[in-house]
Amino acid sequence: MSFEYVNFHYGVNACVGRRVVAYGEPGTIVKDFGHYIGVVLDTAPHHSPERYHPIDGIVYGEVVDYEPPKISARKYEAKRNYQEYLDAECGNYFHEWLGINKPCVRYDSNGNCQMYRIGNYRDVSIYGEWRKTKKEAKASYKAALHASKGANHE
Repeated sequence: MSFEYVNFHYGVNACVGRRVVAYGEPGTIVKDFGHYIGVVLDTAPHHSPERYHPIDGIVYGEVVDYEPPKISARKYEAKRNYQEYLDAECGNYFHEWLGINKPCVRYDSNGNCQMYRIGNYRDVSIYGEWRKTKKEAKASYKAALHASKGANHE
């Protein structure tokens, strides 16, 4: 049975589709998070459900037919990945958890800018040229990145 823990320990009648007011914001319960309820607020219907304590700041209302908003497969995959990252509580940034080696930016004493990426065990380091603006440095970095990918595929 869904919401068994919450309903038994807090004496509420939580279920998917129940309308609530969470800290003054109207919303709908859409997910059981074990000790918490998952609420999607009316002001953010396309967001993932937020975790709320079942009785702290929650006013329960009637049950409605809840239809989750339709999202594309790509958007669904991205939300699922991000939720897995949040549940993992790994202490890394999201791009690190995905295995993305994010470029860095540095400036010299004259205000010139360079974008670069330090390689890891499977990537090479990529350095753009020093440029006067960040936009020019980014273009230089992208050109160096493109050239390195072309060299790796030959």
